[in-house]
Amino acid sequence: MKTGVFFCTCGNTSSIDYKRLAKTIRKTAKPEVVEVLDDLCQDNGLYHLISDIRSKDLERVLIGCTFKNRIFEEIEGNPADMMFVNLREHCGWVHEKKDATIKAERLVDLALNSKRPVPERLSIPVGKDILIIGQDYVFPIVNRLTDKANVSLLLNEPDRKMQQYDIPVYIGSVQNVSGKIGDFSVDISIDHPVDFDKCTSCGKCIQVCPKNAIDPSLRFNTSCDQCGKCVDVCPVDAIDLHRNISSTINCGQIVVTDPKWTHLNKFGIHTSQDQPGALMAAMDALAYSGTVIKDGTLSVRDKGCAAGKSEIIGCTMCESVCPHDAIKRVKDNIVFDAAACMGCGTCTSICPVSVPQLQAYPDDLIYSRTDILLQGKDKLSPAVVMFTCDLEGLGALDRAGEEHLTYPPALPVYVPCINAVHESHILNAFNSGADGVILLGCEDCTHKTAMDPTTNPTINAVLAAVNLKERFAVINVDPQHPETLVHQLTDFTSTLTPRKSKIKTPDLVKGDNKRSVLVDLIASMSADICGSSIKGDLPFADITINNKCTFCTACMNMCPSGALNKVDGKILFNYSLCTACGLCEKACPEKSITMEKLFDAARLLDPAITLYEPEMVKCKKCGKPYTTSATIAHLTAKLAKDSAKVELLQYCPDCRPVKAIEKGLLEKFI
Repeated sequence: MKTGVFFCTCGNTSSIDYKRLAKTIRKTAKPEVVEVLDDLCQDNGLYHLISDIRSKDLERVLIGCTFKNRIFEEIEGNPADMMFVNLREHCGWVHEKKDATIKAERLVDLALNSKRPVPERLSIPVGKDILIIGQDYVFPIVNRLTDKANVSLLLNEPDRKMQQYDIPVYIGSVQNVSGKIGDFSVDISIDHPVDFDKCTSCGKCIQVCPKNAIDPSLRFNTSCDQCGKCVDVCPVDAIDLHRNISSTINCGQIVVTDPKWTHLNKFGIHTSQDQPGALMAAMDALAYSGTVIKDGTLSVRDKGCAAGKSEIIGCTMCESVCPHDAIKRVKDNIVFDAAACMGCGTCTSICPVSVPQLQAYPDDLIYSRTDILLQGKDKLSPAVVMFTCDLEGLGALDRAGEEHLTYPPALPVYVPCINAVHESHILNAFNSGADGVILLGCEDCTHKTAMDPTTNPTINAVLAAVNLKERFAVINVDPQHPETLVHQLTDFTSTLTPRKSKIKTPDLVKGDNKRSVLVDLIASMSADICGSSIKGDLPFADITINNKCTFCTACMNMCPSGALNKVDGKILFNYSLCTACGLCEKACPEKSITMEKLFDAARLLDPAITLYEPEMVKCKKCGKPYTTSATIAHLTAKLAKDSAKVELLQYCPDCRPVKAIEKGLLEKFI
């Protein structure tokens, strides 16, 4: 593919050594053309860009400039494959010359050698039914939507302005929200005395009230003594002073103007904190009405899923942490709702065996991007990888660049949310040469769940096991205050020294199962393993079996990961494969299995061990081993009142009929 690379010095305001950068890219990427211009986005620069695209017949173009992508995307003859790297705000305006140049080389190399997969496109029917849950500033929103959608309004208390609109109005509070975009159900409680579907706003109730307890908006204040005169005078029976009913509103989308919203948060529910935000939320809802085209988020493979089997519930990790209610349990299976999923990646990071994967950010892409950033002839010192949220984390980097705030040159790996980053991503960065790893996320993350990277037990246990916990940090930022990022990043980096451990080749990481990748990484870093096992709520477990085991193999049949196997009359256990789902323990009919959740890095490298070797009972007649002593003990206890049958248990299935005939016990045997 013919490639052109174009760099802009932004009027020589950038600290990057563009001469060196261009030379390096010519040598490593071998593009058709490399241009360095002072003002690429102006007429002269665009002329050079267009001329080279035409004369060199370029199929791919990389623009190393700032965030003004639109200018280049709109040029005539724009190639289908156009890439952008913000070298100004992320390198040239925030780092010294050497660091800025090395980082720029790594970012350009990454852009030229790594491309995100294209997610599938989903068409979701949404309809035009929109419920607005309102505050006192809701009416301009209603005004904008009523002509374009089927609007319903839910208010905490009545407002006189609601009488201006011919729409369904409910006075009450939300009790529960369920469903997904295009099919939401909102359960509400209505305790206002007036039924506004019936009310004609005649005002007779106001006139007759002796306590002046009813205002023109039909609010009832505390002076109401429930005398009932308003009820008697109402010509349409719209007033019930003891009215308390439940109702359900069905809609395709919800616009929430309540900053204290605590109910469902998922695609199709547009929340806001203030009036400008509410207007934006309403416009989003209007844009989605009818049919919405949405990028697919997850690819799912069933292999290894430990959700359940034979109506026994096993692993509940992904469904318990999903912040958007997009994961449901259907009997033994986990179902991922593509319409509700927002692609935060929390489920992909918590699943021990990578059942779900982000379509746009699969594990192998994150591994390879990390490796590319850490390769190259010249290294940053210290080398810091920063997994960066592509919303507020990226926004903070942009803002820091705009304000020319200087900070250490951390190498960004963009992810949809830092909750998508798991232990194998972090360990791979260290394995490929990082001296430190940072997760840069949002101060007010919309995906916040129990899966907080700051306290994530698995990440902390893995890093502690290889003595790297002090080289890891989580920074949450507000894009409006990039100085927080600068201070925390500077403080963290100042504590780092170059790692002494030998760096392994990045080619080590392969496969789509993060557990197998983790085992390979731990093996690569085996010299750094320290400490003993760590107990906690972890997807690793030790299994023990006591002598009550009858060797029925129920545990092995239930195990979805292959951690338990029967070989040569023994039960073997592979610690590295166990995900602590608990199915074996729950399925054991004799309750002879005990599972203890713990992480032991050294045991990940051990081969399968003999977990249980039953004591075999030999046939009293032929001497052949035929069952376990636990089985005999179990059956003996069960048949204790029938001594004849108990005696026959001493013989193998082949000899038992003969012995029964000899003793005249055939009827007992049968």
